[in-house]
Amino acid sequence: MKGGLVEQEGAPLEPPVVVKVPTDQTIFVASEVMPEFEGGLKKMYKWLGQNLRYPQLATSNGVEGKVIVSFGVEKYGQISGIKTLKGIGFGCNKEARRVTQKMSRWPPGLQNGSPVRVSYTIPLNFQIN
Repeated sequence: MKGGLVEQEGAPLEPPVVVKVPTDQTIFVASEVMPEFEGGLKKMYKWLGQNLRYPQLATSNGVEGKVIVSFGVEKYGQISGIKTLKGIGFGCNKEARRVTQKMSRWPPGLQNGSPVRVSYTIPLNFQIN
């Protein structure tokens, strides 16, 4: 035995290859066809701009910044599991999650021709005009 591998007739055997089969609980970080807001990124950010409300607490305290949210796009396109990855507080994190939850269904991600759950991350900018 050399380096933890078993030898057979002088040649080391390779360790076994483990192949994980996706389950219904698997969430992909990338898929062959990624989910996308109906109409694309430009339309998504336009929709977000029209629906995002600047929290009064943030406005009155002059808080600006970027909130990064992560969520899953399910097999049937619904948004789930919204989390704040980076926040700025003062009601902005809550508002970012609220508006993300309000999005309509997306065309789902596809892997090997089948719909799959895919993780997605977006930044939302809060800027006082």
